[in-house]
Amino acid sequence: MAEYIPSPSDWVREQVELYEGSGGTEGTTLRDTGLPVIIVTNRGNRTGAIRKTPLMRVKDSDGYVLVGSQGGAPTNPQWVHNLRAHADVEIRDETEVQAMRVREVEDTSERARLWDIAVAAFPPYAEYQERTTRRIPVFLAEPAVDPRVNMVVDITTTGRKSGRPRRIEIWAHSFDGRLFITGSPGRRSWYANMLANPQFVYHPKEDGDWDVPAVARPITNEDERRAIYARLKEVSEWWENNLVDVEGWVQGSPLVEVTLTTPAT
Repeated sequence: MAEYIPSPSDWVREQVELYEGSGGTEGTTLRDTGLPVIIVTNRGNRTGAIRKTPLMRVKDSDGYVLVGSQGGAPTNPQWVHNLRAHADVEIRDETEVQAMRVREVEDTSERARLWDIAVAAFPPYAEYQERTTRRIPVFLAEPAVDPRVNMVVDITTTGRKSGRPRRIEIWAHSFDGRLFITGSPGRRSWYANMLANPQFVYHPKEDGDWDVPAVARPITNEDERRAIYARLKEVSEWWENNLVDVEGWVQGSPLVEVTLTTPAT
């Protein structure tokens, strides 16, 4: 399992901790500007370690524009080198978390369009470009979802401590007539809630927003977990390309099988 290395910058490290620790309800703006930021989880280009970077929230349809400004410094921020080496990222936008794939925008007209969007969202970008002789890199993060297997849904669990409903957006995975929910290795509040109370509400988003009662079966047997992740790699190109450390997921990822107690229609 790849190691997470926090930023050496105090304010970056503290904002990531607040943002993720609150489930995306706190620390979601750039200091005192009130402007929204996202958290980009990426992989170090040399270490392979997990890195987390707050960046300005610049939307383009269902994608995100990532601008390597570093305040107009003469050199690129480290995350630019990371994305050039590893294109698969995870983006948290407040309470929503999505796996995405980034590409550096080189086409002149496309870059100009995205740059205008970025400057409209955060005007200091224009000043930053004037401060430096380097051409500020622009990336576009786009959804990396195989719709045949992977679906973005909402789930509502019951808070294990508060007893209150907790709704989040998450990926679900359907194959071989079975339905699963999983996530990258680490602790997840939704999983802890399901361990305490396996009954929850599943909200598929196709053709409307449905509320379907469901039951979660946490899968803890290592052989069964290993077989499920191996099968995911077989049926989904995205998983085949991105699930490299299978044993890390077997040992550390939340994984449940979902049974819908009322069929979604």
